[in-house]
Amino acid sequence: MQHSVGSRTGDDIYAKKIASLIPNQSSDKQFVGCRRVLLSNNFLQTIAKNDHVHLITTGIDSLNEKGIKTNTGEQYDVDMIVYATGFQTTQFLSTLHLRVDGHNHDDWKDDPYAYLGIAIKNVPNFMILYGPNTNLGHNSIIFMIECQANYITQCLEGMRDKGIGEVVVKNSAVEEYCADLERRMKNSIFMSGCRSWYSNSKGRIVNNLPMSTARYWFRTRVFNWDD
Repeated sequence: MQHSVGSRTGDDIYAKKIASLIPNQSSDKQFVGCRRVLLSNNFLQTIAKNDHVHLITTGIDSLNEKGIKTNTGEQYDVDMIVYATGFQTTQFLSTLHLRVDGHNHDDWKDDPYAYLGIAIKNVPNFMILYGPNTNLGHNSIIFMIECQANYITQCLEGMRDKGIGEVVVKNSAVEEYCADLERRMKNSIFMSGCRSWYSNSKGRIVNNLPMSTARYWFRTRVFNWDD
């Protein structure tokens, strides 16, 4: 009987710790899918059930010989520090300097956009894979890259067969496509108000695709020479 009571008490504490880790969706705007979905069945259990695991959300003020000091004054002594700060998710082609006919395209990196996430206006014979607004939160990025590779391959084969030396996407095609993306994005979960690495410093979602992969496949299945 004592074991049973103790077990129930432990379960109650465990349940309360789990509840404290789950954000209030109505007040914190943490809607599922607004940020990267963590596909794990034991993440919360690991934090809640182990006394030696702590989730600290305050910022780091400094590192010292013993460990970490937070900006609220707490000192955490540690044996090892693992840096897992991620990468620059909104700076596409950050190490590549684009310069065409004397025009510098580096400003594109701060607010990136591309036709189908592939072609950039005013930059001929230049196409990319996994470009702006082609990331997913609901499907396989491999499928997206296959669509893009197929689209680019059709372009190269057409240029070879037609004897074309240069192709460049029309400015109007880029603007029309990006305007369609923005319209779709307004109704997506990505714009529900949370802070995520999907958006740039201006608050514009530059990573994710606000449509189904089937629709994207339909747009890229045949190279559009009119655009």
